[in-house]
Amino acid sequence: MTHINCPKCDSLISDKAQVCPVCHANLVKPTRLSRLLGLRDYLTLPAALTALVVSLAGWVNDFRPVLKLDDAKVTGYLLNPDIINVGLDDRPTEQQVKKVTEYIQIQRVILFNNGYSLASVQSSFVCTGDETGPSRHLFTFVTYDTKQRIKTFVEIKPSETVVLSGKLSDANLYTKEERASAGPNTCTFGYYDKFGLKGTVIAIKPAQMRPFLETPSAPADDASAQAPKAKSP
Repeated sequence: MTHINCPKCDSLISDKAQVCPVCHANLVKPTRLSRLLGLRDYLTLPAALTALVVSLAGWVNDFRPVLKLDDAKVTGYLLNPDIINVGLDDRPTEQQVKKVTEYIQIQRVILFNNGYSLASVQSSFVCTGDETGPSRHLFTFVTYDTKQRIKTFVEIKPSETVVLSGKLSDANLYTKEERASAGPNTCTFGYYDKFGLKGTVIAIKPAQMRPFLETPSAPADDASAQAPKAKSP
C-alpha cells in the first residue's frame, strides 16, 4: 500500500483514503459538476445558478433557428380614435386653410414584437364590430402617415414597440359570405416574418368602433364646413 502526505496536515496516510483520518480533510478532487453547483468554498450557490442559467440561455439561442423558434410575435392594442381636419391639423399655421371641407378619421394603435425576427406589418387592418342580424360591421383601416399624408409600411424589429395610425377607408355592414373576418369585436393585423405571412387578433370593446359610425363634427371655428356623411348601415 502506497502512502502519501495529507495536503492539509502533512500526516502520512494511504493514497486510497478519501478523508484524512487525522484532520478529516476531504481528499477527493472536485468534479466539474461539483464546481458548477457551488460545492467548493470559492464558488457560491447563487453564482453557480447564474452560470447555469447563462449556459442554458446560450444553448437555447443557438438552437432557436433549428427549432424555428426565432420567428416574430406581434401583438398590441388600440389606443384612441381621432379626426384630422384636413387643411388645419396636417400642415403649418401659415399654410392652413380658412374653411375645412374634408375630414380623415383615424384609429391609433400600439404594436410590439416579442419575437426574434423582423416583422413587416401589412398596410391595412380590419376591425369587426357588433353583429346585426346576419351581418356585422367591418371597419377597414390603411396605415397612414398623418404628417406626410401617405400610406405607410410599418416594420417592427425584435423587442421593439411602434405606434401607428390607421386611416378609415371603409365602414359598412357585410355578411360572413361577403367578407370573412374574425370577430365580433376584434381587430386583425397581418404581418410577414422570415417564415411567411402570419396574423394576430386583438380583442376590442364594442364602443371602440362606434365613433366611426358617426359623422365627424366641424371644428368650433368653422361651423359652416360641411362634413362628409358617415356610411350608413
